Amino acid sequence: MKTYSVRVSRRDSGWDAGIDGVGWIRVDRLTGVERAVRAHLAVLGFGDATTARVELDYGPELGKEVEAVREARASAEGWVRYAADRSRELSTRLVEQGMSGAEVALILGISPQRVSQLVAPAKKKAVDVRTAEEKAAAKLLKKQRKAEKAARKAAEERLSAEIAS
Repeated sequence: MKTYSVRVSRRDSGWDAGIDGVGWIRVDRLTGVERAVRAHLAVLGFGDATTARVELDYGPELGKEVEAVREARASAEGWVRYAADRSRELSTRLVEQGMSGAEVALILGISPQRVSQLVAPAKKKAVDVRTAEEKAAAKLLKKQRKAEKAARKAAEERLSAEIAS
């Protein structure tokens, strides 16, 4: 898949976007750069305008800072996963040793509710294996039951009104 590198730079109240090997365009907002690049490529007859990757290049100074922030976020996300895994392992072991959820929470500095989440067995998402016809039949049955319930309620209300009068 082709990737178009687009150098963006802030100028006046908008953005200049230089499409590598194609040319420059001007956009009002950075959020509209990708759409504008794709439209420009399509107008010029590039067949991959809708499917190609568009990668923004923020220049040498800002680009370095952006990359540093992205690396820091990725590192932090990794540490968060590590902490969650370790918390789960330790919580489970302490509960299995007979400690209460409140005690484990106090030890780890987390809430008792979080301890319950950590030690609960992982729930697997149910997979619906019904055929399309079975799903349609179930939907129809549900609709019929809802209509019957509404009819019963209306009849009860009519009966109550008759008794009251």
